Amino acid sequence: NAIRARHTFGTTGAKMKLLFSSGSAIMGDKLLVEIQNPASPQSIHFKVEVEALTDIKELVIFRNNRIIYSTTPNQKLIDLEWVDESPLNVDFVWYYVRIQTSNDEIAWSSPIWFIKE
Repeated sequence: NAIRARHTFGTTGAKMKLLFSSGSAIMGDKLLVEIQNPASPQSIHFKVEVEALTDIKELVIFRNNRIIYSTTPNQKLIDLEWVDESPLNVDFVWYYVRIQTSNDEIAWSSPIWFIKE
């Protein structure tokens, strides 16, 4: 069921754990959102949980394939909460996470899609 629901992530081969979520939605989910005030879209809250065998050199959050947040934690465990204070006011937006470890292994989450109703 996880594969059909796109609740997955990929790696370059390294064993890692990665969970990307927004509220009750997790990576792979498509959310229908209602924009209350088009001039000022509501912020979107995200949570990223990562566990790797080596230090995580970089964690990047992408919005529509553009980097919107980046950090260099240099640790094996990450429990990050991040808020997009100025989300795009468009019909279709997606976010995903990429991590890179100190030994240059990479992992990517499936996106979370936000679709305007």
